[in-house]
Amino acid sequence: MQMFTTTVGQRQKWAYSTMVKYVKAPLQPGGTECGYCEMRFMKELMLDSTLMTNNFYVKHMYSQEELDDIRVEWGLHFSKILAETEVGKLNADE
Repeated sequence: MQMFTTTVGQRQKWAYSTMVKYVKAPLQPGGTECGYCEMRFMKELMLDSTLMTNNFYVKHMYSQEELDDIRVEWGLHFSKILAETEVGKLNADE
């Protein structure tokens, strides 16, 4: 993407020259799983960075089991943080 400014009167206008390329990405099976799909994809990228170069244009749909795994992992992580925060509040009050 290239960006440059032009002056019109006393205002500056931004002009963009963009090239949009649509790529295939993992799909969500319903209408409410997009966050879990993103988290699953980010986890896979962290575990295998070659996905960006090797399989980036491959269309893939996550199974319900794969999405459930992310839900459970996120829930356990968030519960741990919440428990630590609540314990911290209780200890501070004593």
